[in-house]
Amino acid sequence: MNLLAASMIASTFYLHAGDRVVFYGDSITEQRLYTTYVEAFVATRYPGLDVEFFNRGWAGDSSWGGGGGVPEERVRRDVVPLKPTAVVVLLGMNDGGYVPVDPKIEAVIHDWYPKVLDLLSPRGSSIRLTLARTSPWDDFAHHYNSVGKPPEPWAPWKGYNDVLRTYGEIAEREAKTRNGIYVDFNVPLSQVLIRAAAEDPVTAATIIPDVIHPGPAGHLVMAGELLKAWNVDPFVSELTIDALSARVVEANRTSISEFKGLAWKQMDRSLPFNMNSEDNVIHLANKISGFDEQLNRQILRVKGLDAGNYQLLIDGKAVSTFRSDVLEQGVNLATIDTPMRRQSQKVFELCHRRAEVEFFAWRSVQRENGDLPHTHDAYRSLSALCEDLRDKIKQTAQPRQHTFSLKRI
Repeated sequence: MNLLAASMIASTFYLHAGDRVVFYGDSITEQRLYTTYVEAFVATRYPGLDVEFFNRGWAGDSSWGGGGGVPEERVRRDVVPLKPTAVVVLLGMNDGGYVPVDPKIEAVIHDWYPKVLDLLSPRGSSIRLTLARTSPWDDFAHHYNSVGKPPEPWAPWKGYNDVLRTYGEIAEREAKTRNGIYVDFNVPLSQVLIRAAAEDPVTAATIIPDVIHPGPAGHLVMAGELLKAWNVDPFVSELTIDALSARVVEANRTSISEFKGLAWKQMDRSLPFNMNSEDNVIHLANKISGFDEQLNRQILRVKGLDAGNYQLLIDGKAVSTFRSDVLEQGVNLATIDTPMRRQSQKVFELCHRRAEVEFFAWRSVQRENGDLPHTHDAYRSLSALCEDLRDKIKQTAQPRQHTFSLKRI
């Protein structure tokens, strides 16, 4: 794909070519889950878009600081050298102190949260802010020892998520004030937990296993909310074929060649997003949240078929069988095992490796061993390895042409 085509595809997307995105937050960011999902999604949906991602989450962090130091130190040391153009801020879980609403705590949050934002994006700077209300304390899928008050430190207690929602309103207000993007991780993931608990209570309790830190399924929901707030294109491609007239009715974000009615060659502009969809927890969260339905649409629609069952082959290998009426309505190829999904899985794995190397270079090498003689050389080598991985991600994310055919069985 040439640069002009890439820029046209990305014209309404929040991120731009050359963006340097920093994820700033507490241990939920430090998990490197929703952040890696977002990186892999962008790499596969916009393969011509050059964007860099950096994770600067630190466990225990809050708006007034934490394990990584006070905000002035954190931002000066960990963020400013990266020269970010966009920063995603996810704070709040620790800010509430794990106690019921306290006016003194609320006053501190209202004092410090804007200060952190001023440090991350000084007035007059061009650094864009995305401010998130934190993911929920799981008040929905776990059993509780008491109501309204923790029986002992860190024991599950019902009511803290209401505290998080109250304090988290400041993110929305500040986003409006600063012309930033607001994204709510709390309500959508809470709704998933409620529906999951009704459908499968055992699995639901593993979406946020320790009631604080979402597992991969919870982070998938969070990534989806951020991508929607960033106005991501929900379509990989959309192809409609009329079998009766043997013609292509519609081809969006894809190029069709050598069309012969029920056989053709297809070159999409991007890949579907794919991660470990075989995991039953991820599958449940995906289904309830509508992640694939809303954001991961690779649609094949075939009208005018004789009634019956049809086998779809890609590159000569059967991938699935559909009834003619299902094909008439349209099938989402992003949800089944295809060569494109397997290629996308490789991109995700590379993004995960890159994120791990980059985080290790920052925290374990630069921060924790900064006073040793070979630290600089080690950090420089690891940074070069990250660049190698970024190049490999871009290469692996490039779409390929595939041969499609439908055969009645």
